[in-house]
Amino acid sequence: ALWGDECLLFRDSLKYTLTHFASRRGHLEILKYLYSKGKLLNDKESRFQATPLDLCIALNHMECAHFLIENADQDSLNSALL
Repeated sequence: ALWGDECLLFRDSLKYTLTHFASRRGHLEILKYLYSKGKLLNDKESRFQATPLDLCIALNHMECAHFLIENADQDSLNSALL
């Protein structure tokens, strides 16, 4: 079982993170919370190689996309754009 902030690093069976889920649904407040905890993961390690930023843009959650661009780790953003 996961406890405390450790649960913020959860990945499902397709390797999606909480950042992926919040991005897919356009939940800006959840993204802000994850960022405040240092757990804003913008990576391609999911089964379909989709980053949270990819999901925001594809699903027209532009406010969330802007937040990720402004706040996600620069290295993860660079790899997401390759």
